[in-house]
Amino acid sequence: MRRSQLREVLAHVEEGEVWAASSGASTAIYVGNTMVARIRTEQTPNGLIKAGNLSINTRSHLVHVNGELVPLRPTAFRILVMLAESEGSVIERDFFNLSLWGGHTAVHTLDVHIGVLRAALEGTGCDRRVSLVRRVGFRLDPVV
Repeated sequence: MRRSQLREVLAHVEEGEVWAASSGASTAIYVGNTMVARIRTEQTPNGLIKAGNLSINTRSHLVHVNGELVPLRPTAFRILVMLAESEGSVIERDFFNLSLWGGHTAVHTLDVHIGVLRAALEGTGCDRRVSLVRRVGFRLDPVV
């Protein structure tokens, strides 16, 4: 989603015209009748998301790496779920801001929460990392 599209979405949010549709394999975000974003989801019916040796249970809010529990704060957990659902795709900063805080947050709030997430995953043997795509956003990538 480009910045211009996000500004349009934010304007329509205030007017109540944004809605989402989920098919189980993906979620589409619409403004009026126009789809502006699609988020690929790889969830099993029991709420599990797998990315390499990373396992996320969205129902119990638990994260495991190689079977070991990784404690995460609620916002870091939500960021990880968003990244894992779209593994390999960039999620723009503005999209995180809109999804997590309704578009109202300080500039570096996301950076702080990404840092908390990275610190929690560091040293666990996780084969995925949160990568910065400069001036755009973040994505979940395999560790090379």
